Amino acid sequence: MKRWIIGILAVVGIAAWLGTWPAPPISASRPAASAAESERSAGSVGSDPSQVTPTAPVAAAAPYPTPEGASYRPITPRPDPPDPQAKVALEAIALNLRNYGHRFGGNPVGSNAEITASLNGQNPVKAKYLPQEHTHLSPKGELLDEWGTPYFFHQQSAHETVIRSAGPDRKLNTVDDITAK
Repeated sequence: MKRWIIGILAVVGIAAWLGTWPAPPISASRPAASAAESERSAGSVGSDPSQVTPTAPVAAAAPYPTPEGASYRPITPRPDPPDPQAKVALEAIALNLRNYGHRFGGNPVGSNAEITASLNGQNPVKAKYLPQEHTHLSPKGELLDEWGTPYFFHQQSAHETVIRSAGPDRKLNTVDDITAK
């Protein structure tokens, strides 16, 4: 008896679920009209087919309905891919930041200059974590990207920091920024 009830409930549940599934688009379920059908539907037809009154062409329907009053932003093209050398440098810094975090139980925190100092040997064991071949420092001791702009360090948690390079335009939070975790 229990199996019958479970079976009925399963069938009812599936039927209810299928009933809420969206219907396929009209164009996918209906074949294209022939030229004669299109001509007949394009105007009013009397008893004599030679007396077809043409009407204005009908615009093609959008594939999805557009909500009233909706505004859309134009899609801006993405910039060229980031400079591979800049991405390699950023990934090297991110890797060494993670290594620091594993050794000391968490990533260094603070400003760019404070984090750079910690990675450059000002830590409890005087270990250097910055790659020397990719390191560019400002006079303030800040770690700089390939374009001479200080990196932005955003602490997500004790072990996760997002490092952001401003990219070629030297402005943070634009489409050409390069990031690493």
